[in-house]
Amino acid sequence: MSELVLASQSPRRIQLLEKAGFSFTSIPINTSELIDENLHPDTQILSITRQKLEAATIWLKGLSKEDSTVIVADTEVLFRGRHLGKPQNKEHSREIIRRLSGNAHFVKTAVIIKNLKTLKEVSHIESSLVQFRLLTDREVDDYVNTDEGMDKAGAYGIQGLGQRLVAFQRGSMNNIIGFPIETIAPILKNEFNFATSNTTSK
Repeated sequence: MSELVLASQSPRRIQLLEKAGFSFTSIPINTSELIDENLHPDTQILSITRQKLEAATIWLKGLSKEDSTVIVADTEVLFRGRHLGKPQNKEHSREIIRRLSGNAHFVKTAVIIKNLKTLKEVSHIESSLVQFRLLTDREVDDYVNTDEGMDKAGAYGIQGLGQRLVAFQRGSMNNIIGFPIETIAPILKNEFNFATSNTTSK
């Protein structure tokens, strides 16, 4: 049986995959995540995700784990068609939140699942819409000073204090968090025959 590997050490992704009942190993993946602004946003995010897949493949083959099924994902926040990325510092974080204040933006997560032995691959892009409230300067500063959004695309985390910034959202909440498990779980079960703790494999 192929070993399931999550190429991420994001606590949020690990928790969601564990909660879905899958047994897996997580590995760290560091890539440059270079964005080609000339590409369509969906193509851009898939390109970043494929960079992560290539890095994970090299890592696993180096450990002689070619019989692995690897999950890679990348979440991006798009505002008016442009990637906002992660804040570089507090001032950049403040600038991002001010831009999102009173406006809607999209959160997109690209996921690629690949069996390194059979080369079977499934890719998917999930999209959700988030509408921010019109925030005061005080609200922006108070949130930025929590440092919650410093490691997150769009400079906020909807699963934490960042929910106070949001007027409403449409689409998968888990996607906004960074891992659309509602879509990923059926792919793992039906396409790759992975069982959860509550089911048996085919």
